[in-house]
Amino acid sequence: MIIFVRSLMLLGLVLATNMANLEITLSNYASTEGQLIVSLFDSSSTFLQEPLQTAVVMPIPVETAHVKFDDLPPGDMAIAAFHDVNGNGELDTGLFGIPVESFVFGNNARGTFGPPSFQAAAVSLSRGDNDHSVSF
Repeated sequence: MIIFVRSLMLLGLVLATNMANLEITLSNYASTEGQLIVSLFDSSSTFLQEPLQTAVVMPIPVETAHVKFDDLPPGDMAIAAFHDVNGNGELDTGLFGIPVESFVFGNNARGTFGPPSFQAAAVSLSRGDNDHSVSF
């Protein structure tokens, strides 16, 4: 029984060390009103549709915000964030579906007539701690 418990503890330690952590620093948002919503996507087929994880920053700090995601699979992970000024949990759009709230993607990627590709917004996560910064 003791050997079994120790084996499970060791397995948990091995699995934890094979995972990635990502801390994202967000800056240059227009105000501290509302909330910042940050989402991670692990494939091009789910990009901007089904996030792997989402975090909400509220209240918004004055200068920079930090969001940490733990226990992620290593590999490519796209980042999408927006400043939800009115706090309704959605990226509000205006005429022709153009966003009226500010947004940013990993690598500060920009799209042409739409969002960037998954690959353009993706950062490569290695095991352990990873950092990335985006600016609105």
